[in-house]
Amino acid sequence: VIDHHVASDDPAGDIVFADTSACATGELIYDLACELDLAITPEIARSLYAAILTDTGAFRYSNTTPRSHAIAGDLLSRGVDPEEMYQRVYASAPAGRVRLLAEVLGSLGVDEQCGVAWLTMGAGSLERHSVRSEDLDGVVEHARSIAGTRMAIFFRDLGYGKVKISFRSTGDVDVNQFARRFGGGGHVKASGALVAGTLDEVRDRVVSDAKDFLGCGPTGR
Repeated sequence: VIDHHVASDDPAGDIVFADTSACATGELIYDLACELDLAITPEIARSLYAAILTDTGAFRYSNTTPRSHAIAGDLLSRGVDPEEMYQRVYASAPAGRVRLLAEVLGSLGVDEQCGVAWLTMGAGSLERHSVRSEDLDGVVEHARSIAGTRMAIFFRDLGYGKVKISFRSTGDVDVNQFARRFGGGGHVKASGALVAGTLDEVRDRVVSDAKDFLGCGPTGR
């Protein structure tokens, strides 16, 4: 297993190569390729660049480091076209994704006092707009972009009694720690969980717990 997430209590393999300081798993694969003197072809370079580009939010997130840029620069020298990569990753959305985004943004909930913002998506929305689950990447960022937001949450009803949750945070809020309350995990500022229940039940419980976690609920942190 090659990973840059916080290790779980039950790793998926017997051999684990992990480094949570890496901005992306692509950074670790790049390091392995260099250490083993493996050829990084233009095709491989594009894949590694895409991994770093997306996991750093196009080099905007706090996990972006000088090394992230150094590796990206080396990958450019190996044949990556940054404009082409931007177009393929961020500027090729189907019209259905934009319609779905408009629908999801209409569900926005905000508690400005606590700094929590959340979005929800009902079951069947993907099919109705003819889009794929990959088209949901970045939706939660719209909630995180609201001024004063400390924790952003996106709830997606999977339609069989389970709700998939994406957590994002700013500042010193550790959403990996918060996600572990619900059997999830990930990064300090980007985590997820899968929770049983209806969309309304899960949303109400998680938002309430988030407020408590941030120190402005009934019991505080």
